[in-house]
Amino acid sequence: MERNHINVTYVARALIINQTLHGIVEFILERNHT
Repeated sequence: MERNHINVTYVARALIINQTLHGIVEFILERNHT
């Protein structure tokens, strides 16, 4: 049970980090385009 909870937390954190990185990359690309 504990291991499953840790896994869910890890996946959620990974998704948030991935979303943030994607937003940063898109922001940089848009700035470079202009």
